[in-house]
Amino acid sequence: MLYSTQVQEERHISPFVSNPTLGIKDVFLSVVIPAFNEEVRLPSTLEHVLHYFDAQAYTVEVIVVNDGSSDATAQVIQAFQTKCPYLRLVNMPKNQGKGACLQAGFKAAKGRYALMYDADRAVPIDTLEDWLYAESPDALEHIIIGSRSVEEDGVVRRFNPFRHLVSLTFQKLSQWLIPDIEDTQCGFKLFPAQAYRLFADLQLEKGFAADLEYLMMAETHGFYVEERGVSWTNMAGSKVNVWVDSWKMLLAMFRIRYRTFKGCYN
Repeated sequence: MLYSTQVQEERHISPFVSNPTLGIKDVFLSVVIPAFNEEVRLPSTLEHVLHYFDAQAYTVEVIVVNDGSSDATAQVIQAFQTKCPYLRLVNMPKNQGKGACLQAGFKAAKGRYALMYDADRAVPIDTLEDWLYAESPDALEHIIIGSRSVEEDGVVRRFNPFRHLVSLTFQKLSQWLIPDIEDTQCGFKLFPAQAYRLFADLQLEKGFAADLEYLMMAETHGFYVEERGVSWTNMAGSKVNVWVDSWKMLLAMFRIRYRTFKGCYN
């Protein structure tokens, strides 16, 4: 289904502005990165992301949401802020989960579009270039999600065999909830402002099931969701506990289905 509401304001790519935190009204893209105890992986991710956006011609803000980390995650972000004026830090008062971080990041975001991006850098950030420029940015009013299942030319994937098997099993289960999507959990999703602001207001899931909830809300509100194949590399240091989080996700699927039936996302 196509999203029915049309944007009334004129759309354009803004010239690069160094500091979107100083009252800038027109941020083109917000990048939201949840981070929990990521002092080891985050430096290379931020180098990768900021190097890419330094070369872009549009306004951007990168929002890292620190999920009550007990290590030096906040200090890593603050160190990068001294040399990157468009990097923002949101501190959660305690550890609440990936979904809670995304919700806080989306509520803080100012962009016309928002990209959710995992701190492990499993998907190359320059994937975004094809997404934004495959068509006119003025026409991009739907949701695009990365997929580790959809095949496309040039896609390279390096999986951990066991985790990949668990992931495939969950993908099959999740199609009971959202049958048209092959991969609900890839941490690379692009939302227009109408979508991410609405989802942040309605969101109830605080953990990894937030991805599922976003896609269910997209269906409920008539957003068109396009699934595109992405390159993906399994990175060491995952915060996902395969056994515990798999059961949590399964229970979340029933909660989301029940809420949908009760009209909680309307």
